[in-house]
Amino acid sequence: MLLVFGSINMDVVISTDGFPAAGETLLGKDYRILDGGKGANQAISAQRSGASKTYMVGCVGHDRYGDDVLHNMRIHSVVPSGVGRSQTSTGLAVICVNSEGENSVIVSSGANMDARADQIPDSFYVPNNVFLLQMEVTPEENWHVIDRAHDAGSKVILNVAPALPVPIETLEKVDYLIVNEHEANALAKIFDLDHANPAELAVRLAHKFGLTSIITMSDKGSYCSQAGKNLIRGYSMKIDAIDTTGAGDAFCGTFAACIEQNFPFKKALHYASVAGALTCTEMGAQNSMPEKRVIEEDLENCPPPEEAK
Repeated sequence: MLLVFGSINMDVVISTDGFPAAGETLLGKDYRILDGGKGANQAISAQRSGASKTYMVGCVGHDRYGDDVLHNMRIHSVVPSGVGRSQTSTGLAVICVNSEGENSVIVSSGANMDARADQIPDSFYVPNNVFLLQMEVTPEENWHVIDRAHDAGSKVILNVAPALPVPIETLEKVDYLIVNEHEANALAKIFDLDHANPAELAVRLAHKFGLTSIITMSDKGSYCSQAGKNLIRGYSMKIDAIDTTGAGDAFCGTFAACIEQNFPFKKALHYASVAGALTCTEMGAQNSMPEKRVIEEDLENCPPPEEAK
């Protein structure tokens, strides 16, 4: 079983020719209101890509958006029984997508800051379960979940997005650390890790904290290291990107689903790389998360990961 502890938002996605500068007003094109939040995105991606059962734990408001996001999770077979209700409004993200498919995001956390670790029943902390977390809830609640999951022998996957400080003792209890280039560089500054490139940083992060590090680099693929003992090169699938929103979440959710299914690491990385790319071929996040069948059909279009030389 996979449990996702994290954020649940409603997204307002606006198509634009560019991004406004300070004090500038741009006229957008069309817009859409879509279910989002890194936690919910990753949960839906995980379930669509083959997790046996995905539970979502987080918090939404007593409002229409809260009702809508819970309904949407049920439609996608994610179990939202661990989602609480807050007097604060459901989280909201405003996402601008330019003509190149790049995005700029502003998030109002809202009820996400009321998500609590004690919403997770004790019975969920068992060795065979996988926990997936991000950084859009109160950080200390994440640390509590990681502590308990680690002590129970569960696998822990932490996506440090957005980039925020993480206690050393917490990172030492994480099994898989997933960050993009910007987030990896932020962690390097926090922990004073000298590096020349993402490959070197992947090894240093993995060695320092005794975990498997994954640094994603959009269309440039990824670098990974297992406890700093090796370096694995992951590749990206060539696509015509329409909207990169949710690509990282698709990667994380699919990777977590593969780990929950006991896939070997390189196979899990291969599936995740294809899922992240496929998500960029449609507008929006959750609606563009690919199903396992679709991912498998495109595996041959993406070079498999290999040991870097």
